[in-house]
Amino acid sequence: MALGKGLNALIGSTKSTGKKLTKKATTKESRPGAGRDPSQVDQPAQEGSHMIPVSQINANPDQPRKQFGIDELQDLVQSIEKHGILQPLVVKEEEDGTYQIIAGERRFRASQMIGMTRVPCTVKPVDKKQELEISLVENIQRKNLNPLEEAYAYQRLTDEFGMTQAEVGSQVGKSRSYIANTIRLLDLPQDVQKGLNEGKISHTKARALLGLPTIRQQLKAFYDIAGDKQISTRATEQMVRKHRTKLGRRDPLLNALEERLREKLGTKVYMTNTKGRGSVKIDFFSDEEMNGVVQKILG
Repeated sequence: MALGKGLNALIGSTKSTGKKLTKKATTKESRPGAGRDPSQVDQPAQEGSHMIPVSQINANPDQPRKQFGIDELQDLVQSIEKHGILQPLVVKEEEDGTYQIIAGERRFRASQMIGMTRVPCTVKPVDKKQELEISLVENIQRKNLNPLEEAYAYQRLTDEFGMTQAEVGSQVGKSRSYIANTIRLLDLPQDVQKGLNEGKISHTKARALLGLPTIRQQLKAFYDIAGDKQISTRATEQMVRKHRTKLGRRDPLLNALEERLREKLGTKVYMTNTKGRGSVKIDFFSDEEMNGVVQKILG
């Protein structure tokens, strides 16, 4: 099934730049040869692409993917040494004549490991939104992103570029509910997010923990199941439902007060009351939020 518009469609939707490339970028062919110094091994430019010096190419600081496995790169190195770079990198030309990667950072890193001096690139004039879309779709198609990297990228498209979750889903070939549930992973406590990145918990189990109302409960559940592959996602969901059923027996007045405070303060509020004694817990996630909560309380 095609992934939204697909990477080729996104790349094709922006015309290649007609601007003359810098002198160091060329379409001249240089074919690999056996026994040559790896730093001198290049490959022919493909149709519509240019051979650009590796030294003129920079990684994209806004690349959705942040983690690159060494083993995975070694596999790509072996493939490139045998077959060359089959798909050109997609880059944009900067004002200083260098190039920034839009899609293909793994290929770029592998070419550096090999010692290639030039790599095939397609140069595209794109804006920030198109740049993120192309990079995101490429990574999703190759299943390169971990769940949190994917969540951050979706959130950027909604927050920075004003796209609805449905529009993001249409662009990357996912349902609106999938986009919404993935973004919600960013609401998990930092320890759970770290465990998700480290593979201690699957994204489906982590998503189930969002059904627990407090950070303390989410953390306790995470510590109970972290690293235990015998506990299935279904078992995790059942545990959450059981806990929520218990919460449903709380004093309705307490639930109503919590809801009023949440609306007033614009953040999560939790209350406990046992025989007239209890506590009120107010969550904030930045100094700015903390100051805002304090101002609302003080009036």
